[in-house]
Amino acid sequence: MPEKSSYIGSTAELMWALVLKTLLWVIAPILLTAFYIYINPDWYGDAVWYATDLKQALAGGSLPEPDSGHLLWRPLGYFTAVLIHRLSGELHDPLFILQCWSALFMALTAFTVYFISRQLELPFQAAIASALIVALSNFALSYGGSGSAYSAAQFFITLSFLLALKEYPAKDDIILSALFFVTAVLFWAPAVLLFPALVISGYMRSGGGRRARIQAVVSLVSVFVTTLGIALGSAYLLGVSPQINKSFLAWLSESSHNIPLTFSLAGVLRAALGFMQSFIYLGDTGTAFKTALFAGEKLPLAEYWQYLAALFCFVITIILSLAGHLRRLFYGDRTAKILLSVALVSLIPVTAFSILWQGSDIERFSPLLPFVAVTIVAGLSEVPLFFSLGFNRSKNFIPALAILIGCFNFVTISASYTFGERGIMRRLMAEAEKHMPANSLVVLHGQSLGPSVWAPLEYFSNIKSFSVLYDIQTVGVKGWDKRLEHEIEKTLKSGGEVAVLSDLVGIKTEGGIGLSQVEYPRPSDEELKNFFRSYIQGERWRAGRFLFVEIKRKNEDIVNN
Repeated sequence: MPEKSSYIGSTAELMWALVLKTLLWVIAPILLTAFYIYINPDWYGDAVWYATDLKQALAGGSLPEPDSGHLLWRPLGYFTAVLIHRLSGELHDPLFILQCWSALFMALTAFTVYFISRQLELPFQAAIASALIVALSNFALSYGGSGSAYSAAQFFITLSFLLALKEYPAKDDIILSALFFVTAVLFWAPAVLLFPALVISGYMRSGGGRRARIQAVVSLVSVFVTTLGIALGSAYLLGVSPQINKSFLAWLSESSHNIPLTFSLAGVLRAALGFMQSFIYLGDTGTAFKTALFAGEKLPLAEYWQYLAALFCFVITIILSLAGHLRRLFYGDRTAKILLSVALVSLIPVTAFSILWQGSDIERFSPLLPFVAVTIVAGLSEVPLFFSLGFNRSKNFIPALAILIGCFNFVTISASYTFGERGIMRRLMAEAEKHMPANSLVVLHGQSLGPSVWAPLEYFSNIKSFSVLYDIQTVGVKGWDKRLEHEIEKTLKSGGEVAVLSDLVGIKTEGGIGLSQVEYPRPSDEELKNFFRSYIQGERWRAGRFLFVEIKRKNEDIVNN
């Protein structure tokens, strides 16, 4: 009898362990999803553009022309909103729906990274550390709950690598890997830059001789190219009106927002900082660096010491990781060879693209984030901590290092942005509505309010917005004054009012950020001041720390002079 009781007890314990483990894998992603939305609720990126289109479609309009850069993102949000409406009878905010999706994909990405690490036979501690570095990275905390499509692409990229990196992947694994990667590209087109790395993964992990490996690669490439071609071709034929007379290539290129590819030394620095900022939050250090190097201004070390210290520690971490990989290569470790090969083939195209196109935007390197995190941790797991504390202790230290990175990101993002200006975008427009009638215009410059300002603020109210920085980036610096004057005059003639961020009219406020001379060709502070000098200034009002100045019709005396 005692033996039977013991057997029943051990069975119950196993069942409880199974239940708890299942709950962990179900509840943890949900909690992480909610955390991403909570930590940075005002960082929308491009999501408000998508939500604006969805709101119009849900109100009875038609879905916009397919966006080749984010082909699946709007449809996912639209059908989710329709499904919720049919189940609950209520229309929910499409922006929040997109935020939930992006946060969920980010959480699932972190968990998938854990499985990739274990699949590559990394120790449990290293697998946990890899997942934590991704889950608590600057990209995850900033863009995880933004409502943008980047985390969706990131998730399907990790899924495709999870299958391609299996030991001797079957043909079905190769096909599924290709299909998942197509899905990633349809969520965010630049994900295609990692396809060579996926091919290398499939080749290096496939079993059999050289011929069998080549067959696996051919299957991967053919399924990917065929499926992607069919998807894009169908979207173009079904979604782009023949009356517009727009070619397929012109449609594909529209996703660049008319921002050209350009090479410069500043672009090289931006790309390097963009890579670092994918992992750790650096505040405005990037702009300060570029201003110091290219504008001759002194780098204010006292203001940025914490970010510079974090940057230094992260660079040392990468160097130690490379040392660990060299150690593994010396002993003929196959996993190290695979990791370094795939990481290198991933880095080259993504870095080249980032040098030419908005490299300091942290989402540029987001496709690399999961695999690079695994590579860094795998190298560290082979390095005795400071070459003295012992091999096993260094493995136990790695999760603590990942948590330290996450805590730094959480604290600095929270202190610098999230909690200090929580809800600033909605508060700004709510405050504007108190002072201005509908169809009025708010003019900003595009840096003081962070990435949210790229989005049309009219999503939050009936008041429009004009970002000087967004305008000169997408259309060019030439003619900026004519375009802005046109928007102002159109608003005033229609009975609306115009309010301008005080920094633009030459009224500097505490914490105000000027348009960077290094980032983009742009009008000077004096040109901006002279432009608004021709208008009569009126009422002033605040939204948080931001001061706005109402401008009225032009002062004819100044104009004539």
